[in-house]
Amino acid sequence: RVREMVADNPEWQKLIDRVRTIALEKMADLNKVIAVQQMGQKDVARTLVMTDQGKQLMEALEKEMSMVVHQEEQVRLERMTTWADVQSTRRWGFAAVLLVNALLLLAGTMTIMRDMARKRAEVVRLDERAAVLASEVAQRAEELRALTAHLLRVQEEERRTIARELHDELGQWLTAIQAE
Repeated sequence: RVREMVADNPEWQKLIDRVRTIALEKMADLNKVIAVQQMGQKDVARTLVMTDQGKQLMEALEKEMSMVVHQEEQVRLERMTTWADVQSTRRWGFAAVLLVNALLLLAGTMTIMRDMARKRAEVVRLDERAAVLASEVAQRAEELRALTAHLLRVQEEERRTIARELHDELGQWLTAIQAE
């Protein structure tokens, strides 16, 4: 199963194969000692155990396993470095997104403020124009009142003039009729 897990790494496969070979040799050695012991040859079994072959196999196995641990540590360090790089990239990406959002927010705020200032200026201009128009309307209304008053005075004067002329003419005719 371990070999399947490292199928994509030939170096790891070789290392696993060496560990497996040494472990099988040690198991074969132990099985041989157990078989001799079970046959009742305790002295032969003791002699086999006392040889350096088992110790050498265990030292070789320990050496290979320390290489496995070392390789695993290297992989772990590489993954941690990669993970740290990914995290750093994510942080910078997040910071960039925040910066872009802040700039967009600032640009939007400035646009809104500029638009509000322009509208405020338009309102001030409209207020000024309304004040000018109101002043002009008041002036025109005053002029119309003055004109109306003048027209009424002229009309009254005309009526008096016409009434006087009618009165004078009517008086002259009546006097002329009486004299006849």
